[in-house]
Parts: sequence; C-alpha cells; structure tokens
Amino acid sequence: MNDQQLADAAGMNQSSVSRALSRNPPTLTPSLRKLCNYAENTIGPTAGSGFSEAAKARLAEVATAAWDGTPQGLNRLVAILQLLGQYHSARDQ
Repeated sequence: MNDQQLADAAGMNQSSVSRALSRNPPTLTPSLRKLCNYAENTIGPTAGSGFSEAAKARLAEVATAAWDGTPQGLNRLVAILQLLGQYHSARDQ
C-alpha cells in the first residue's frame, strides 16, 4: 500500500500520511495517531481478544520491510515501536 492508498483508506491527505510516516525521530502526532486508529480498526484485535494471527504476521512483515539493515534504521524501528506502546498505553487509560 503506498502513501496515497493509505491516505484514501484512512480518510487523510497523502501529504499528512507522508509526513507522519517520515518524521525522524518518529513523533506521535495527530496524523500518526489517526493512522494507528485506522490500522487498529483494520487489522487489530476484536473486543476481548488478542491480535489475530494474520495481524501478527502483517505486523512482522511491515517491521521487516521497514528496517533497512542499518543501525540507524533499527533505532528508527525501535522508536516507532515505542510510539505504538505509548499509543496503546494512552488508549487503554
């Protein structure tokens, strides 16, 4: 899925999607929060259950594709995962 397809699916502007996904370091902006909500509603857990096997496989696939093999890329991936953790903590409160 490219930025435009993701923007269309999430009901956002392509430029907002691009900025949200390319921030370095990653920042939990309203745009990134909206993308997280979209992803959660699309592949996330159903009420009272954990992530489905398909969602876990897709997350692993995306994380693998996002890492370019460099230490900087790994740091960026870790920062994104930390942001997701912050998002879920804030959502669960």
